[in-house]
Amino acid sequence: MLLVVDDEPVPCTVTARMLRAAGFLVRTAASGDEALRIVESEGVRLVVTDIAMPGMNGLELAERLRQSRSYLPVLFMSGAMSPREIRAFSGPFLQKPFSEADLLREVSRLLPGD
Repeated sequence: MLLVVDDEPVPCTVTARMLRAAGFLVRTAASGDEALRIVESEGVRLVVTDIAMPGMNGLELAERLRQSRSYLPVLFMSGAMSPREIRAFSGPFLQKPFSEADLLREVSRLLPGD
C-alpha cells in the first residue's frame, strides 16, 4: 500500500487517483499525525508527502518515519518551493503540478520490481 499525505484535498485526491490508476492500493492522510497512525497500523510501502503542511510538515514526518522505519521510502512533493530550494533539496522530489508519468517514474525508482 502507498500513502499520500497532503493537507490540500485536491492535490491529495489527484495524486491518489494517479497511483490507483496504475494499480496501486492507496490510502490518504491530511496530516503528518494521521500519516503516522496509518503507517503504524498498516503495511505502507511508500509515503508520498507534501512538504508544506501545517503542524508536522513533510520533512518532519520523514524524520519521524526514519526513527522507526528507516527502510520506508519517502517521496516529497511541493508547489511552494523556489527553484533555488528545489536545486538544494536532497532526496526524491516532485514539483507540483507533476504529470502521472513523472509520478510513476519516481515511484518505480523507489519501489524497484513493482
